[in-house]
Amino acid sequence: MPFPTVGPTSPVDDDLVEFYRSLPKSADAPKDLWFHQGEIVRSYAPAHLKSADVALELPPGAGKTLVGGTIAEWRRRRLGERAVYACATRGLAHQTHAKLSSYGVRSVLLIGSNHDWLDADRLRYTSAQAVAVTTYWSIFNSNPPLSDAQLLILDDAHAAENAVAGPWSITIDRRDDAYMPIVEALAPTLESLVVARLTDPAAGKYANDIYMASVVGVAAQAADLADLLRRAVSARAVNKSTKYVMRLVESHFDRMLVYVSRRAIVFRPFIPPTSTLAAFDGAQQRLYMSATLGEGGELERTFGRPKIARLPVPSGWDRRGNGRRFFAFPESTKDLAAAPEVRQAYIQKVIAKFGRAVVLAPDNSSMEAFLSDWVPAEAAVFRPDDVEDSLASFASAPLAVLGMANRYDGLDLPDDACRLVIIAGLPARGDLQERFLAKGLGAIEVLQERIRARITQGAGRATRNPTDFAAVLMLGTDLASFAGRLDVQEALHPELHAELKFGLMASLENSSAELLDLLDHFANQTPEWAGADATIRSMRDSYTQKVPPGTKELSDAASHEVAAWQFLWQGEWNRARESARSAADTVRGSRGSQRYAALWNYLLGSWTLIAGGSGIPRADADVAAAAFNAARAGARGTTWLSHLASPADLAAMEKQVLEVDALDGAAVAQAVVAFDRLRRPAIYAPLADQIRAGIAGTAAVPFEGALVRLGELAGASSFVGDGGGTAKPDASWDYSGVLWVTWEAKSEARADTEVNVSSVDQTNRHLRSMADRLGQSIPSGSVSILVTPQNSFDAAAPGIAEDHSFWVNIQYVQDLAARLDGAWRTIRTTLAPDSEQERKRQVILEVFHTAGVLPTQWMAQLNGIQRDVG
Repeated sequence: MPFPTVGPTSPVDDDLVEFYRSLPKSADAPKDLWFHQGEIVRSYAPAHLKSADVALELPPGAGKTLVGGTIAEWRRRRLGERAVYACATRGLAHQTHAKLSSYGVRSVLLIGSNHDWLDADRLRYTSAQAVAVTTYWSIFNSNPPLSDAQLLILDDAHAAENAVAGPWSITIDRRDDAYMPIVEALAPTLESLVVARLTDPAAGKYANDIYMASVVGVAAQAADLADLLRRAVSARAVNKSTKYVMRLVESHFDRMLVYVSRRAIVFRPFIPPTSTLAAFDGAQQRLYMSATLGEGGELERTFGRPKIARLPVPSGWDRRGNGRRFFAFPESTKDLAAAPEVRQAYIQKVIAKFGRAVVLAPDNSSMEAFLSDWVPAEAAVFRPDDVEDSLASFASAPLAVLGMANRYDGLDLPDDACRLVIIAGLPARGDLQERFLAKGLGAIEVLQERIRARITQGAGRATRNPTDFAAVLMLGTDLASFAGRLDVQEALHPELHAELKFGLMASLENSSAELLDLLDHFANQTPEWAGADATIRSMRDSYTQKVPPGTKELSDAASHEVAAWQFLWQGEWNRARESARSAADTVRGSRGSQRYAALWNYLLGSWTLIAGGSGIPRADADVAAAAFNAARAGARGTTWLSHLASPADLAAMEKQVLEVDALDGAAVAQAVVAFDRLRRPAIYAPLADQIRAGIAGTAAVPFEGALVRLGELAGASSFVGDGGGTAKPDASWDYSGVLWVTWEAKSEARADTEVNVSSVDQTNRHLRSMADRLGQSIPSGSVSILVTPQNSFDAAAPGIAEDHSFWVNIQYVQDLAARLDGAWRTIRTTLAPDSEQERKRQVILEVFHTAGVLPTQWMAQLNGIQRDVG
């Protein structure tokens, strides 16, 4: 065996395009970079060679792996750097390793347990003789096995949130022995009603509710919580990964957020403190690659970086996609029945037509329900573990379904491997923090960027080259409603915008049988489809991608948010407070993100109380009270603040309880105007009698009339009925443009029956109907309320409920009317006709507050229409 020899070393070309051309590629690899790839690498070098954080965006199938591999190999050879290429899954790492090898990029595969890695492969990476291809786990770990990378390439960066937060996140499943003891320890941080819901074995109605524990209360319990979890680890009463997370968080429980549901408890920082993880922060450069980077700061929040530079999108790719998709919305066709078994049979027929389908569901329970009920009985069913190392078994099956829960990336199914993608449900159900943002906080605007990225990535799983094609079924009312929004469509790449718009038109204008015929034309690429394809291309050319409202504010706030959690993790409470204030002030500039600003104001107030301790200065106490007041104002229409039970929280909020927010202020101001009319007995007495008599019975006309008139007592500036129409709200209340309330009354329904899909659908539509009538946009936080004597729902009804839709029993309306009547009787006997305006305002505010009839008070008691979110 001869000794190794080293021949002349060729210089590494400064031009990355020429550099790739010189690599020893396999016969089936591209001989040159595509034009758009060349543009990307030339915009990268030399301009961003020294940038600590830089990101690039290319659509699915546009060759990100080739671009990332070229940059990694160039830096390895030219700069002698240790380079790591991190993937979301082992399967994707296998694919990446194979691709890099074919491109002439020398790489080693380091996945699975690091104890099983070959020493020679590890040394090849360490000595910069090869690029290490691995998973995110090798970096984001309490003891990272790859801790010395100089270049980190992070593929599918948009989907890395859970992996990145993992080293600082503890999840306690309800099945874990530690769940109940931890709920008991958290009891002082939650409203007693919430604790009862969490501990009652029969409280299944609240299975999907997510609560955030009091930040102040958690800080007070920090030592006990840390001790409880240490003992749970020793007793093996929690997941074994908790042992490793505790290394990083056990002295930081006073800085953790805690999300609680009946299914799990999650401890985690809101933004991962990645600056404390040397394996990530110590790299000279971090290169993020994604199909959709977005512009609202989502990438910065995910990776805990204050600013990430973006490479420009290659010329022409703002109007160019990769392959063709036909989006179909079967449930939106003219005739598809709402009965689940009818819809399920239809989808089974579509799957049978295409042969193989990948199903992307937002969570495990949704995915398992789909695989159980919506798949042909004779189809082979595959799950992620079945295809982790190879997709060959799925791609070769004649009839098969691959179910992926909360996995919208990491799959390459080109050409005949798969021609059907099914996106089942709105992809907004990640970990408990994401669910809290969407459901508890109601800040869906903040998640729009994340949801759009998942739809884009998921839809592209089976279109991996310019000539590829796949149908995409969009299932679920929440997903259809989101996709149908104009602002959502305009924020998408023009190609995807056109495909989505065309699919909506084709679905809404046809019967289910006609849509099945269209899918058949698409599957067989007939001449009829060729005409449709031309239409899509024409639509694409007319569209321009637009930045959604509020994006700039969210982007500007991201650096403050990241700084706040960096300072907090380091124990610099005052600097964390300063950054939290900046974040809240920045993000509240957008009307659509007021609820997100509410969260940051709540954190500001909480951190101020914690930093001040028992001897908090008066000035800081006032800051905390003002911050809580701002949080309450921004959180109107939600209940999460009312679920907090920390005495410190409640005391701080109580200090400024009469510092009225915009909604309550609008109601009080209108009540001041109404006083001059309602003070007259000849007007008030018959009005009160009509309301009382109308809601005491079940007859529709008087009940609905009473609802309309009740709006005046509640402080609405405008209150109208449906005028005899059938598609309009039975009552509409306008709180001076600050917020709208619409009512759908089903007073004549039998109490022993169930609320059906039609009733919920009508409720969903009423705010849009009011917007059409007034020619205005729907104010943020507006609600649509279904009032009925029924107390249960048809199985399908909750699944179509939109976030703004709520329900109450008739008794609730009767109680609200009685309290409003009592409040007005007090006001009419307290105020003189010639009282000054400020005196009127103060009295009405105090009386309304005492009676619990300020809008923020009575709306906080509305019932959410429960849906199965896993």
